[in-house]
Amino acid sequence: VLGVFGVVFALKSLSLILGPCEQLAKALQNISYTAIGAKHSSELLIKTLTSLRNDDVFNDTWNKTKQLAVHLNLTMPKNPRVCKPPAKLEYSTTRTPSAKIDKKVALRKEFFALIDCLLNELNERFTQSGLDKVVSMETILMHSINRDKIEISEIKKLLGIQETDFNVDQLAAQLIMLPNILNSDNPSATIKDIVEIFKMLPETSRQLMNQVERLIYCYTQYLQHQPHQKGY
Repeated sequence: VLGVFGVVFALKSLSLILGPCEQLAKALQNISYTAIGAKHSSELLIKTLTSLRNDDVFNDTWNKTKQLAVHLNLTMPKNPRVCKPPAKLEYSTTRTPSAKIDKKVALRKEFFALIDCLLNELNERFTQSGLDKVVSMETILMHSINRDKIEISEIKKLLGIQETDFNVDQLAAQLIMLPNILNSDNPSATIKDIVEIFKMLPETSRQLMNQVERLIYCYTQYLQHQPHQKGY
């Protein structure tokens, strides 16, 4: 019914809406991405898509499509065929009047539906307690890697109910030692770097850092079970 005009409108809408989504997808495919970065990027994308879900953005896209249609001599879309609901679905003797959906209203519905679909998917993947746990653990480790002092009270807050799985006093002391195991002031050091170094440590040294090793193990286990790990 919408013909070529509808296709052009769809292409303009997809370019506008899916462009930011593609940037998140590319970021998540980077081998150096972090849970903190993924969480922050998803929140930024959610805000961006939410800002696009308004009549001003839709009308601007509609008007640009009309201008292009005039330039290309495209036929404007016809209104959808009007029809009454089947009589067997009526629950009164007075028939329901025919629904009249304007072509612009029909496209507006599809425009908003696409954004809603993407927002629901993003919230399902990135707004969940499991990912929040991963972000909290990563925050603790990254503070240590960057030699940023983190108080015991803050560690307990970030661990939440998992505080009981650790000796927090020992964990705090081991986090102070962790940057020295890296033997580098490289600001780009990652948790993956720590994992590789831990694999080569003597057993005695690993026992010395047993609480940090437990934290890294919990972190990797939670990370492997996050939906965003299965692809965006």
